Amino acid sequence: MASFKIFIKSKKLTLKRGSILFAAFLFSFVIFSIKVYLIGKTESDIVEKFFGFILIVLLVLGLINSITRQQLDGKLEGKIIFDSEKIVIGDTTYNLADIRIIKIDIRNYKGQLISSDAGFWEMFSNGVNNEVNITLNSGEVIKCYFQINYQREILRANKSLKNYVDKGKLLKKNYLDITS
Repeated sequence: MASFKIFIKSKKLTLKRGSILFAAFLFSFVIFSIKVYLIGKTESDIVEKFFGFILIVLLVLGLINSITRQQLDGKLEGKIIFDSEKIVIGDTTYNLADIRIIKIDIRNYKGQLISSDAGFWEMFSNGVNNEVNITLNSGEVIKCYFQINYQREILRANKSLKNYVDKGKLLKKNYLDITS
């Protein structure tokens, strides 16, 4: 029996650190460029110095942001438990007898490098882009995102996953894709 944290995506638009930093940098750059190239030199170049300083600060903050993990666009709440005879998602239990098919998609893990570009965007994953789709015998599809903390963590559920394959609930190809 292995458990993972459930990720619930936010339904609201979330402003992320990288987007805010990039927008502030772009705005400052436009003001700086207008001052330097259109207005030109004046006796007091305080605007030029101020926006030049702001640009440097925003670049440094952008570089610092790029070495952090992605900002969560939602919250971690509850657990998904892979048991040999059932799957528990939060407070709801799905027995294998009620399940037609299980599909698991492992896309990333916490701390995985997702971009090698140093800039305004985060370089490391938060590990929540993993999902399980459960199709019940009634035709209802249950979708759940969950967090993986390290690369091969799904192998903690290997016994249960193997049991799902043996009972025809998880395709062998899907099992091999997520465990190899």
